[in-house]
Amino acid sequence: MIISQDQINSLCSIDTNKFKIYSNQYPSQFKNKSKLTHEVLSMWENETFPDKAKSKNNRDRKDHPIELIEKNERETNMLLNGQYIIPKKNINFDKSKLILTKEFVLNIQADAVVNTANEALMGGGGMDLLIHTFAGDSLKEETMQLPTVIEGDYYYDVKCQTGDAKITSGHNLPFKYIIHAVTPYLKDNGDTDKENHIKSYQSVLNYIDGKNIRSLVIGPMSTGYYGYPMLEAAILGLNTIIDFMNSHANNVDTIYLWIYNETQFSIFKYLLDNL
Repeated sequence: MIISQDQINSLCSIDTNKFKIYSNQYPSQFKNKSKLTHEVLSMWENETFPDKAKSKNNRDRKDHPIELIEKNERETNMLLNGQYIIPKKNINFDKSKLILTKEFVLNIQADAVVNTANEALMGGGGMDLLIHTFAGDSLKEETMQLPTVIEGDYYYDVKCQTGDAKITSGHNLPFKYIIHAVTPYLKDNGDTDKENHIKSYQSVLNYIDGKNIRSLVIGPMSTGYYGYPMLEAAILGLNTIIDFMNSHANNVDTIYLWIYNETQFSIFKYLLDNL
């Protein structure tokens, strides 16, 4: 079902301004950082991604039903054609601190990058595959050492529950830190999990303490394999970032909104241009 104007108004009325800045120790550089293979170094040099890591075109996705693809495309077209009115939020920070980019992610200079991960934090598809490939196998060694939240759930230990985020060092990535956020699936009945979607962003942003982390690369959450509708995800995510910036802009030099997918890039560009 296509999102209605009333539903958009409802999304924009949600209070997302609930943050608690991380005050514990940040991880130091991992001692036994693994070496990257020639194949991975070649991908890095040629600015290419591992297979199934990212898709520019929605129609290339094999993990989205055609109904979701068409919903995302139709809602984007309606947004760009002015058929939706996005309620304005108060802005009391320098908007130039939010930078929309589709540059090769490993060329961006920032303190931390966000990885959308599963509960085991052991790698997966999409952004998770990209991060683990270029960080190296030692990243799994570090995530395995994180405290277990739920022991032996399903076939793995849960290291991070949905809506939460954990931080590790950057390994071979050009970032000091990786923030691993576990984001919600689209529910079986088609309902979205707004609470945990917002909480995922809040959990990530809480790590921007103004000392260890002042710049961040973050992309869309849950809109890949997890199937979250792109327009709703973008509105909730961007509104949460804006609320964080309104209250903690002094902690931030730059937040890079790294949007590789063409449809989502159009959504974020429109939303940012109309703040």
